[in-house]
Parts: sequence; structure tokens; C-alpha cells
Amino acid sequence: MVFNTAILILVAVLVAWIRGGKLENLVDVKFRFYWIIILAFAVQFMTIFIDTHYVRMIDLITYTAVLVVAFLNRKSLGILLVLIGIVMNYAVMLFNRGRMPVYIPDAEKISSSSQIHSLIAGSYGKQIAMSIHTHLNYLGDIFFVGHPYPIPTLLSAGDLVVAAGVFIFIQSSMLKSKGPQGEV
Repeated sequence: MVFNTAILILVAVLVAWIRGGKLENLVDVKFRFYWIIILAFAVQFMTIFIDTHYVRMIDLITYTAVLVVAFLNRKSLGILLVLIGIVMNYAVMLFNRGRMPVYIPDAEKISSSSQIHSLIAGSYGKQIAMSIHTHLNYLGDIFFVGHPYPIPTLLSAGDLVVAAGVFIFIQSSMLKSKGPQGEV
């Protein structure tokens, strides 16, 4: 997830720069409580290394924090899309006890057989095998992104909406001419 986010931001910045956007415009963006998002990403990253039954609760708390920050900054179209994408991911996880349903045929393309067995057994971290018993499957990890992408991955509809929102936010922020308001 962190790698995907970094690639998205780099591509968005590069596209905006090619379009004549200015990197320094990002410094002037007024984004309230941005530090909560940084903290949430740090906590999310640390949960990779934690083997505890509290991981799903930590995930839901960090998702809630990011959801609130996105709501407080929803003036821009980009952030509004991020908010919608977060709600989509949040909903599917809430209906599946804090886990994201994963489409197994695509997961088999990028995961080891032991990971697939753990996924099916329900013991694979933050994800669960998609089945007739999981809910809101259409919002689960069903979109396979393969070659030429550097690290093949599965994404949810919410992930795609968040990505579109981040991309639009960076575009509008970098291409915005400096004015008296400066708030995006």
C-alpha cells in the first residue's frame, strides 16, 4: 500500500509538472490536520510487523481518523473523491469484521500457495478470501494490476477512487495560480 501510494504521488507530481504545474504550490496548500494522515500511515505501516489480534481494530481506528480528516478537508474535488473512496473501503471492511475480501483467482497470480491457504483459512492479516459468506464483494480487492506495473497488486474500487482523488488533488494544487486564498 505504501509503495502504491508513493508511485501514485510521484506520477501525479510528474504529470502536473509536465503540464506546467509548480511543485512549490504544494507547500502553500492549506490541509487541516495533515499530521493525522501521516501518523495513520505510520501506524498502518507498523501493523505489518505486529502479530496481534488488535491489528484489525487499529486499522479501523486509523481508517476512521483519515476519514474524519478527509471530511474536514472536503472542499476540493480531489479530497471529496478520496473521502468517497475511503468510505467505500471502510464499508466493505466493516461488513467483513475489519477485513478486505480478496478475489482468489487474481490473488493466486501474485501470492504464494501458503499465503493463499492462509487467506482461505481466514488467518491472513487484514484480508479474507472472497466467498458467498463475505459481504459487498464488488467493493473488495477485485482489480488486478500486473505488468508493466513494478509490483503486481490487487486493488478495490475504493482504492481506485482514492487514487483518482489524490491525482486530481495534486493536479489542481500544482496547477493552481497563487492567489489570496491559497486554500484547496
